[in-house]
Amino acid sequence: MSPIDISLRNRLCYLGVNATISDDGYFNYPEEVWIGDHTSIGDGYWFNVATPGIGPVPKISIGEGTRCDRDVLMSAINRIEVGKNVTIGPYVYISDTDHQFREIGIPIGLQGTTTRDNQVIIGDNTTIGAHAVIVGNVNIGRDCIVAPNTVVTKDIPDGFRAMGVPSRASPICS
Repeated sequence: MSPIDISLRNRLCYLGVNATISDDGYFNYPEEVWIGDHTSIGDGYWFNVATPGIGPVPKISIGEGTRCDRDVLMSAINRIEVGKNVTIGPYVYISDTDHQFREIGIPIGLQGTTTRDNQVIIGDNTTIGAHAVIVGNVNIGRDCIVAPNTVVTKDIPDGFRAMGVPSRASPICS
């Protein structure tokens, strides 16, 4: 990773100490994105703030010590908050909303969104496996594991593992 471009550094809501961000990615409205200390974001990321200037800021918040692997996509209308020391595998999609899809013959992208007040909260020390999808109004607790290729649409309590499509959660055995 190369040094963070000074214009991006100045536009982010906050950029933490020793944070590393690949220069091969994109922030849509970086002014509403908060990146914690000692955080790393890999190649091909896309952090999308879909409703800039409306509601809480930051809309996307990544806690300290968190590692986002390559091609992580986050899209927030209201709020996505990732806790401290979270590991997010490659090709993970996280969104606090989804598109409407009720009108046949109208492209989904033109039908609007399902809601504007959802939020995704991911607790500290959680691991999210490759190709996982987290969408809707979801709270994933602390110390959780989301298995690769899992689709999460419901809350996961602290210390649980989620797997499957749709996901089912069970306690992590020690």
